[in-house]
Amino acid sequence: MNRTSPTDMRIPMNILIVLTSHDKLGSTDQKTGFTNTEEAAAGLTKVVPFLVEDMLKEHGGEFSKAADWQPHVVVDGLLITGQNPASSAEGAQALLSMPRRP
Repeated sequence: MNRTSPTDMRIPMNILIVLTSHDKLGSTDQKTGFTNTEEAAAGLTKVVPFLVEDMLKEHGGEFSKAADWQPHVVVDGLLITGQNPASSAEGAQALLSMPRRP
């Protein structure tokens, strides 16, 4: 199996974070992810099991967003979230800038 590093993948940053974070998605931490309007523009509102923006807001999360399809990354403690695929490079830079743990 050919493995690709996360920084080479063209998938939304929020998917990577959900798979690798032990953070509770409904906490009051600041987060971002695919917006409802981006989901609608991509024709995915009837395909995905839930809308990220709605889910985070419903569970008490503070959702931050930029204009559709613009890079937007939120760093809150050790949690890094990106709004959309355009946020991948900025999200990778945020990860590389994190202090290393011993």
